[in-house]
Amino acid sequence: MGADWPPEIPGYVILTTQAVRESDEYPCFPALRQLLRAKGIDLATALVPIFSDEGSGGFSGVLVTAERRVFQFWLHESNGRWALTEWVDITDSPDITADHDIRYALWRISKPADENSPRSNWALPPLLGSRG
Repeated sequence: MGADWPPEIPGYVILTTQAVRESDEYPCFPALRQLLRAKGIDLATALVPIFSDEGSGGFSGVLVTAERRVFQFWLHESNGRWALTEWVDITDSPDITADHDIRYALWRISKPADENSPRSNWALPPLLGSRG
């Protein structure tokens, strides 16, 4: 496979990244945006290849920055307050390339920044509710 081809189909990466960047459907997304901005994360270029509900008010995820840094995080809600209770730089972990969504995010992040825009042609198809 050439360097210009994605390693896997990016469906989940696209959905989770767009939800983190734009969705207000669940309280976790605006809270996560605020907490990530406080950490200096540029949401316009970062990708979220993994985000899952762990129950009991907690969500785990992985974020890839434009600088190709990979962070594992835990978002937790208690009494209406959200916090990142875990924020670990896993960039140098040998296991990160085993996950196809992280591999795709690392491949995608190497593309020009405008291609990582939530309004770019890789965002959700119109049928799935993409705001244009």
